[in-house]
Amino acid sequence: MADRQPSLHVGEAVLMAGSLVMLVASGAVGLRLGVGSPTSSATLHLHVHAGALGWMTLGVLGVASVMVGWPTDTDGTRRGWLGVLLSILTVVAVTGFVVEDGLGAGLVAWSGAAALAAIVADVVWLVARWGRSGRVLTEPVLGMAAALILLVAGTALGAGAAGNAATGELGSTHAVVLSFPFVLLAATSIVEWSVDARLVGTSHELGTVELVQVGLLVLGAAALFAGFAANNLALTEANVPLQVGGIAIFLWRVGRRLFDTSWYRAGRSWLATCCVLLAAEAGLFAHVVFEIARQRYVSIDLVPPWLLFVLDHLTFVGIGTAALFGALAAMTEGAPDPGQWSDAPAASGVVLGIGLTAAGISMASQVAEAVGASLLGLSLLVAAVAAAVRVAHLWAADGWLTLSGSA
Repeated sequence: MADRQPSLHVGEAVLMAGSLVMLVASGAVGLRLGVGSPTSSATLHLHVHAGALGWMTLGVLGVASVMVGWPTDTDGTRRGWLGVLLSILTVVAVTGFVVEDGLGAGLVAWSGAAALAAIVADVVWLVARWGRSGRVLTEPVLGMAAALILLVAGTALGAGAAGNAATGELGSTHAVVLSFPFVLLAATSIVEWSVDARLVGTSHELGTVELVQVGLLVLGAAALFAGFAANNLALTEANVPLQVGGIAIFLWRVGRRLFDTSWYRAGRSWLATCCVLLAAEAGLFAHVVFEIARQRYVSIDLVPPWLLFVLDHLTFVGIGTAALFGALAAMTEGAPDPGQWSDAPAASGVVLGIGLTAAGISMASQVAEAVGASLLGLSLLVAAVAAAVRVAHLWAADGWLTLSGSA
């Protein structure tokens, strides 16, 4: 059990609050897509970007900031006024890009550049804080660093493709970079930090096994990116054993520590959900890649719609979202937590909702699809409310408007 409850500083709370707003917006737009209703490109972009770029990006930056500042808030590593300003600018810029891309107001290229600049500035600020901290490098920090590099690269590609119809391939590559590789590295980093720093109460220095784990995931991301960009199936296939190997090492190292610590309690259910679905996602992704190699899926149109739905939602909801919710819950470990009652039911509802929706799509059953989508949306809404309560609680623990003397 960890002996200290971290708090959220003003800038960190701003990032987490902004991410939760984006999550609710993405869910609302997703439900608006409706069962059997025509889907406009703008609406679909708004749903995807609010969830991926809005919720995931802002949420990961917020948790990364807590990771850099933990466990002390008195050594100058906490966000000062400059950090708070960067947080606000990042939320505004990312939200602006998501809205502009969805509405198609003609300023997408400019808003994409602004979002990229804000994210880069925030990442540089995190690196500077880490450099001042003098802490020992651990696997969660190394994994998060790799995830942030992918985030910057993917956002740069997306900003370059934004508003330019001639750069569709660049935009697709941006989606590949910001999907499985980024979420995988960020989620494994967040889950390990949550388990070790918060639940177990110890941090492990970076060793050979940990370095191999991160290295495999990074090499897998590079192979996927290069294979997709060069339309090279051999490189794309090479991604599979690398990613599966990295996930296997992670589950062996971290999964056993999680499942040895009453994983079913409160927010730990989110961390357990993330670990289980990591294995499922790896298997499904490998299936799609190898079926493409066998020419069963010679084009994206031949991949079953239910499988595409599962891959997308397992990545961003089952893995990424579960990791972020689990981290927020782990921060309140050992303290009164009014949101803990909702964790296990909401996590179960997310898994069942994804499964029911996929089954409805597969069977062309609008009823099953509607029930599944409603269950998924309701579960995420309940989880978002609980997360908002936790953010407010953790922010209050820092004194609400207290700022450190460091810029």
